[in-house]
Amino acid sequence: MAQIRLQAEQEAAEYNQLVSEKKKLTAELNACIAEQDSLYKYLTSMEAEYRKAKEGAQQSASLNKRITDITAKISDIVSRAASYAEDIKGFMENIEINVFLPKMAANLSVEINNILRIKDELAHSTTGAYSLETLRDVTAKIVGYLKELSLCSAEVDEENVVKHMVALQNTTNRNDPFDYLDAAEIAALKSLVSRGSNNQFANLYRQRQELEVLLATIEELRTEKRNLEQTRAGGNEFIISTYEDSQRKLEKAKIAEGQLKQDIQKLDNRIHRFDVQIQQEPDLKYDTLVKLKPFFEKVADSLLKKKKAQIESEMQQQLNRLLVSYKGHIGRVELSDSMENFDIKIFHTKGNQISLNQLNAASKQIFIQVLLKVLRNLGDYNPPVMIDTVMGVLDNESREMLFEEYFPNLAEQTILLCTTSEVRPDSDYKKLEAFISKTFTLHRDVEEQKTTVSDGYFGIDLNQ
Repeated sequence: MAQIRLQAEQEAAEYNQLVSEKKKLTAELNACIAEQDSLYKYLTSMEAEYRKAKEGAQQSASLNKRITDITAKISDIVSRAASYAEDIKGFMENIEINVFLPKMAANLSVEINNILRIKDELAHSTTGAYSLETLRDVTAKIVGYLKELSLCSAEVDEENVVKHMVALQNTTNRNDPFDYLDAAEIAALKSLVSRGSNNQFANLYRQRQELEVLLATIEELRTEKRNLEQTRAGGNEFIISTYEDSQRKLEKAKIAEGQLKQDIQKLDNRIHRFDVQIQQEPDLKYDTLVKLKPFFEKVADSLLKKKKAQIESEMQQQLNRLLVSYKGHIGRVELSDSMENFDIKIFHTKGNQISLNQLNAASKQIFIQVLLKVLRNLGDYNPPVMIDTVMGVLDNESREMLFEEYFPNLAEQTILLCTTSEVRPDSDYKKLEAFISKTFTLHRDVEEQKTTVSDGYFGIDLNQ
């Protein structure tokens, strides 16, 4: 019994060691993939400059302009971040003005507007009333003139006439129920009502979302600027050597990735042997699934081969229309023959493969949406399509392509979940409006912790 226990402890220790080694190799693999992604981004951003350097056609003026443009972008991002920080600071320092007073104004808006309306009506009704001094002056002149012409008695008392005119004026004016409010207090009430309509928190939240996108790119911009400045100082040799060194690092990283995957697979096989030994009781469901796995893989491969040519052809056409960075230059698309290690490759019209890792974030999003559309169109039924946050990282040209060619033809029913920064009401929405059958807006009440739904797209009613 002691020998069996000792053997079990040794097996458990060996098992734990294998799991630990696998965890370590997996971390190295993830780091290797991250390094490749960083190298791909650098190579993509510097590809044009590298070609110019190799051809000897890089000009100082264009280089300086590129550096100036990048500097301006960085300065703009930093300036906007500083402005946002100041706005947040001011908002917090005056939180009672920015939050509590607008809430109070909203609750008292009916009463305040009623007071302001009555004050305005009284101001209009008293327009044209004369002061006591004016009445005395005018009365003296008129009575004097009439006496000269003997049109009135010489005994007419001017002061009595003035009193009569004042009495007439007073009978035409309404009583002011709010006469205890002076002009400064009325102005304060008007300011309170107008303040309630300005939701500064919503503006700050929108600024934060925009800044997050910009700040995610600032480090890449700084790196590109440093490289360009060094190129300007040291000539084309620096950019050529740096670019080619990055290419060599990328190839080494690819080889290292393949080796790490093989090592992890070997560890998996050894770990699996322990799993088989540990399982003592038979599991009929598991055994059945294991037997069915090859069958399902065969069915999946058969379906893939049946649709493979159609998917490749349709993806090539769609990418040539929608993938702005390679528009009209996708020579072919290749799908793997098996679902076990499924892969998609795209090739330039010149024959070289375009690595998906080389695509920027916007192009990757376009690629995924094209794949979604093609798979849906070639399916045997017509499901609705729902897309969330559709414009997170797209440039303007890619946005135009999606609004004009992609969304109108995507499906019989397409649901877009978006904000006004993604589908802009003054431009993007108008391009889609002819294809829209229904719009809704979700309103989040932070204080009440609930969301309400209203018709229309952020205040814009649908024209049908």
